[in-house]
Amino acid sequence: MTRPVIKHMKGEMPTTHPRRRLLDRFGRAVAVAGGLAVFGAILIMLVFIVRETAPLLRSAQVNHVRDLAFPVDDGATEAVAPVGFGIDEYLTRGALLYADGRVNAVDLRTGTVVDVQQPVNLGDDRVSAARYQPKEGLMALGTETGRVATVALQFPVRFEGSERRVDVRAELVETIHLDEGGATLHEVAVGEGRNGRVAAGLTDDGRVLLHTTRTQRSMFGAAQERVYRFDLTGEINGKPTVLALSPSAHMLVVGTENGLVYHWDLRSPESPVLMTRAIGVGPRAGEIAAPDESGSGRVSAMEFLMGGDAVAIGDELGGVAVWFNVADESVTAGRRLQRVHVLEGHSAEVVHVGASQRNRSFITADATGVVKQHHSTSQQTFFGVTAPDPTVQSIVISPKGDAQVALTSKGLTVWAVDNPHPEINLRTLFAPILYEGYAQPQWTWQSTGGSDEFEPKFSLTPLAYGTLKGTFYSLLFALPLGILGAVYTSQFMSERLRSTIKPMIEIMAGLPSVVLGFFAGLWLAPVVAQHLPGVVVAAFVVPGMVLLAAWVWRRLPGAIKDRLPKGWEALWLLPVVVFGVVVSLQIGPVLESVAMRSDFRLWLYEVHGVSYDVRNSIVIGIAMGFAVIPIIFSISEDALSSVPRDLVAGSLALGVTRWQTVTGVVIPAALPGIVSAVMIGLGRAVGETMIVLMATGNTAVMDASPFSGFRALSANIAVEMPEAPMGGTLYRVLFVAALLLFAFTFILNTIGEIVRLRMRKRVARL
Repeated sequence: MTRPVIKHMKGEMPTTHPRRRLLDRFGRAVAVAGGLAVFGAILIMLVFIVRETAPLLRSAQVNHVRDLAFPVDDGATEAVAPVGFGIDEYLTRGALLYADGRVNAVDLRTGTVVDVQQPVNLGDDRVSAARYQPKEGLMALGTETGRVATVALQFPVRFEGSERRVDVRAELVETIHLDEGGATLHEVAVGEGRNGRVAAGLTDDGRVLLHTTRTQRSMFGAAQERVYRFDLTGEINGKPTVLALSPSAHMLVVGTENGLVYHWDLRSPESPVLMTRAIGVGPRAGEIAAPDESGSGRVSAMEFLMGGDAVAIGDELGGVAVWFNVADESVTAGRRLQRVHVLEGHSAEVVHVGASQRNRSFITADATGVVKQHHSTSQQTFFGVTAPDPTVQSIVISPKGDAQVALTSKGLTVWAVDNPHPEINLRTLFAPILYEGYAQPQWTWQSTGGSDEFEPKFSLTPLAYGTLKGTFYSLLFALPLGILGAVYTSQFMSERLRSTIKPMIEIMAGLPSVVLGFFAGLWLAPVVAQHLPGVVVAAFVVPGMVLLAAWVWRRLPGAIKDRLPKGWEALWLLPVVVFGVVVSLQIGPVLESVAMRSDFRLWLYEVHGVSYDVRNSIVIGIAMGFAVIPIIFSISEDALSSVPRDLVAGSLALGVTRWQTVTGVVIPAALPGIVSAVMIGLGRAVGETMIVLMATGNTAVMDASPFSGFRALSANIAVEMPEAPMGGTLYRVLFVAALLLFAFTFILNTIGEIVRLRMRKRVARL
């Protein structure tokens, strides 16, 4: 079949066949559409990730809902203010506790009384102090005669058809005589832990009293209760004003009128130990106090936060701070209460602190009615609202954290709160944080714990560090082999051998990463651990023997070298490499026995303080290197082979050696392609998931040692996402990790493209 010939006049450009023009236009349209589709897909993913992370940056919202006046009792002329209150999680029922021990169940939507209970029969006695502990569902009552009554305050839920009903149930748990002398209690707290039930209180005459009931059970006898009473007043200087008892009853904290904070360890019920005497108010707050020192004002309010290891303290000057029980070798006891987080304060005296039941959030109220919400871990103060009546007596965060209710002398004030992620800000994501139980600020990722009281730690820094660490060790293994292998294959290897080797290496790129991860985790890691000294020795012996073999090859007579066809010299190195590995594996145990106390890992830890993990960075470097090498090799080899042969021939014609031609002409001309290969390999290493997931211990540590593991961003997303509640804090933080991973690859690829284009322009001028 003959092709049509299109004639054209002399001096005119030849025209293209209509069919070819149509195909060209169609090809350009497909290419443009494909490019736009890729760009659109990336843009859609980016928008989705940003949309899921945006709620973390949204500021807290608070709205006034309603004010409820106290109900007036029958026959009374005016309402009587209760001394304490509690609310249910649905904000439908409130329990108002009065001084005569009566509990009124109130509808929080209308303010009407729906039920009246009398859990405590006080007779002529009166409630003088009350502390509501919502997490435990307890109301601790102190009376004017020195008694402490513990009332269980519960809000059972029932359904009438499809309608939910919430009841109020108040039952007396225990009554004890804290002060046998009958003094009035103005502060009380109760708790129960492994060492028994504890009640603590402050009397009007300035005494600190402690009562512990411990139940001991023997194998053959009945249970026996032992009661321990302590008057801790002699250990403090100044009149006590407030106290707080941890829910597990292992810590007691007392604040005084002269601005001091005292902390006792109650783990031994027979002998409370004074651990801390610190300045709590003023410029020197947090320092250990000398016997004659005092603060700059009164400690006016305190409450333990969720978990019972941190206490929020407010003072007369309006200061708000969170204190931890931390290790401190400078004090005799070895531990002390330390001022850690300083929050935004008030312009007036802090009169009340209320803790959340869901996280480390808490609220503070001052003498002017201003109420602020804070979070301990993120060290944030979210908002401040003002109650209609400045006489705030108590304030409670709802069990779900979606509201806060203030008790004033005139009624209840309800605010709706929208603050679903209080523990997240840039500081908690990327800066070192001093967490509860830690001695120093740290970058830590630990999203879950053994109980609901666990303090979540969402630092992405160790994950980003692990990603870069894994990338570094994989490229440390892959770059020399990939690039140098490409140089030899394209410039020195014979065509016959090259046609076999290149497809084999390119087939390696098709190996699933899960197979490489499985291979590395179950076979390679134990083998490396078993022959660790030999592996370390091989890193030096094998390259040395290769260099030695090259030196020997250059000095061999030409007659011997001519027996091996040109381009097949690499075969000479195969037995050398194998021999080097065998020698290294033989030298390793000998070196371990002579110089390393017969145990390399133990010597590494005792002498250098470096621990060895079986699944470590060496294993990752080898396994991920096998995934990256084919990419780097293939693209680099194509770039090197695409260098015009005229340049090579011209260089050789000038008398330059083959190696000088490769280093001076071929590599500079192919450098843009080599850079592209490196950047694509780098992007593959950064985003790798399955190999990192299966071949490392997935421990989020920041350790540069090649003998330790790490956790990468991609592996962390794969591990944590199935367990993350949709819309929760962990769920959204994982999308922040995805956004960070996206930023890594985007920045690296952008830098690589810029470098490639500049090098391409430079090469074009040659």
